[in-house]
Amino acid sequence: MHRLAASEKPLHILTSLCLAAGERCPRCLETRYYPLRDGRRRCPSCGYTYHLFTGRFVNRVRLTPRGWLRMLDVFWKGKSVQEAADALAVKYDTAHKAYASARLALLCAALGPGDAGRILDEAGELIGFCPNLENEGEQTLCQGCRSYVFALARDDHGRASLSLVRGLAARETLASPLGRKPWGTMVYTDRFREYEALFFSCCRKGRELFLREPCERPFPVERQDGFIEAAGPWMARYRAISPQTYPLYLAEMLFRYNHGTGEAVTRLAGALCRFVPKRGD
Repeated sequence: MHRLAASEKPLHILTSLCLAAGERCPRCLETRYYPLRDGRRRCPSCGYTYHLFTGRFVNRVRLTPRGWLRMLDVFWKGKSVQEAADALAVKYDTAHKAYASARLALLCAALGPGDAGRILDEAGELIGFCPNLENEGEQTLCQGCRSYVFALARDDHGRASLSLVRGLAARETLASPLGRKPWGTMVYTDRFREYEALFFSCCRKGRELFLREPCERPFPVERQDGFIEAAGPWMARYRAISPQTYPLYLAEMLFRYNHGTGEAVTRLAGALCRFVPKRGD
């Protein structure tokens, strides 16, 4: 991992991180290219013209390299979107999109391109999992639920990892005898197979239907110095997490849990410099 140095220029830092993440045509994945005079590149296979940042998370928001590094610094310090907008003198929408892009980059980095590609649409955004979320209070049953389920595991060194549980939706998990507890708009469970816990969300009707009597016994994920204890204070700051966007915040909590201090901003920038996964990657 590239280390940030005070003397390095922001453009050089992001360029180095992009090169470390790999070079390819964003359209056809060809690794060869012809350099153009204006600094862009042309793919010899499909003819697509692009620049080094094209197709990466860092290119989703109009910020300068210096602005991106400042944005990641205030994000890591836990500043609100409004505080970030004020600090960088940008619009609220710009700061909000930057925060969302950082969280999505962390989610995709945690899952890997294969699983990440399964939960992103053609535009690189999270796929909506509930076909009737806008009318969640009116529906009588969870019809057509596509809510993905994530599994949390910890290695021998206490480092946590997140993976997508393929073929399992929230509805099946809620209806199973597995112990579960609400966590804002999220739900986490008792140990499941080799995993410490499962995490998912659902519409309000589903949560009301299946979580009337949450389990009272302690779960492994609630242990002292565990994930829930560490993430709890951060999650308390975010009072309006929607069921649709909860994976972004779960990924942020995972990152904060694994990277207490150290090279956090460097690793955040490294995640932003990766390519946005595509379905089928």
